[in-house]
Parts: sequence; structure tokens; C-alpha cells
Amino acid sequence: MVTPLTSKEHLSQELISSPVVLLDFYADWCGPCRMIAPLMEELQQDNAGRGVKVLKVNIDEHPDLAEEF
Repeated sequence: MVTPLTSKEHLSQELISSPVVLLDFYADWCGPCRMIAPLMEELQQDNAGRGVKVLKVNIDEHPDLAEEF
């Protein structure tokens, strides 16, 4: 399961603990975001145990991270 990001500190912890982190910036109201969600889940499952982490970043809850990245 793709992990939802809870805070900037959470992101920092994930960046330290995982060699590869893919950030999926999304919004609940975004149609294309909902369409790509199953692909993000598949990427996470296919790469489990390989040091790859997929994190979901809700841009409505974390606009600062969306702007920064």
C-alpha cells in the first residue's frame, strides 16, 4: 500500500531510511490523480523489499511540499 505522507518530518524520515523515494503529488478532487493511483500501488508492490518507497502527498494538506518539489 502506498504510504500517505503525514508531515514534513515524516518525509525526512522516509528519505533517510529509503534509498529511493517516489513522491506522488495528488488531490482528492483530481481525476487524473485518481486514474494513476492504481499504478502507484502497483509500483509499490512490485518494488517491495528493494528499498523503493512510494509516498502520497496530498497537495491540499501539504501545499508547501508541492511548491518545494
